[in-house]
Amino acid sequence: MALLTHHKNKLKTIEWTSYVWLAYLPYTISAYIPVKSWHDWLWLLLVGGFLVLYILVVEKPHWRAVTMPAELVVTGLFAVFAANNFMIIFPGWQVSFLLGRRPKREFYGFALGYYAFLIGGCIRDYLQYPGVFGWHNGDVMSLVFPLLSPILAYTFSRSVERQRQLNQTNRRLKTIVERNERERIARDLHDTLGQSFSMGKLQV
Repeated sequence: MALLTHHKNKLKTIEWTSYVWLAYLPYTISAYIPVKSWHDWLWLLLVGGFLVLYILVVEKPHWRAVTMPAELVVTGLFAVFAANNFMIIFPGWQVSFLLGRRPKREFYGFALGYYAFLIGGCIRDYLQYPGVFGWHNGDVMSLVFPLLSPILAYTFSRSVERQRQLNQTNRRLKTIVERNERERIARDLHDTLGQSFSMGKLQV
């Protein structure tokens, strides 16, 4: 019974919203299935590594100093060597959102690495396939979301964090006001009772 309760409590603490984005992961997996070469096996292995790192980032906050950069590197390899700018969007949203609660310099460091991978991949794609980013094939437009993802996620996270801090401040102020009001009423009641006793004694 205790084990069942433990598992129920564990399920309640899982960050389900963080896993919604993984619904798009089969899109990448399908690009390497059916497996035709060892390159496909390599990329599928890296997809598995990414999935493990993604889960660790969510479930093990004290490991994030290692798992977040590792996730960026794995997805960055897709951007640079597989002409796949889709995978790097995952840390673009997940990591940027988490860093919204951290000092800004940590996000700047992440963003530097993120855009280095993304731009490096674009340069490599252009050198290998001139004209790949022509307006006629829509590849330029496909870069909009990868480019904006970290900024949008970080901005949204900062907004949520500011709202949370504002709510905490309001609750704290409300508690202080209520406590001061109770103390004032207690003082007034004490003074009133004291005056009543004093008047009673004088009348006697």
